[in-house]
Amino acid sequence: MPYQKCSFSAFLLKFWLKFYQIKNVNLSHHIKNDICVVNVEGAIIGQAAIEFKTHVVELLRKKEYRGLVINCQEIHEIRSAGLGYLAMFSNNAEKMQKKFALFQLTDVLRSILRTTNLDRKILIFDTEEDAVANF
Repeated sequence: MPYQKCSFSAFLLKFWLKFYQIKNVNLSHHIKNDICVVNVEGAIIGQAAIEFKTHVVELLRKKEYRGLVINCQEIHEIRSAGLGYLAMFSNNAEKMQKKFALFQLTDVLRSILRTTNLDRKILIFDTEEDAVANF
């Protein structure tokens, strides 16, 4: 393979992207019985955590929803900022007199929530149907 010239900053960016793999998160939502159901796919770290927070806060503020539940089945990684946002969502929902819950947690996420005692603060359900029915 022939040598390709590139600037040092371009080299560093390629190196950083390859070895630290910027994670992204895909967010979508749908409504079920006046409850907003948020689907999350990917890692809630770095910039993706900020996108996650912004998306969920906007949905929580909408008056037409009685509550919000998050599908955690496809969350592959979460760090301290993401955990902090989950606690914040729970607090904000309570202040707005809305419900907030998580469902379909991975074993790793369930363990993290148990270790941090967030499982005592946030409602957790096995399925979307259970989460929506309990609101």
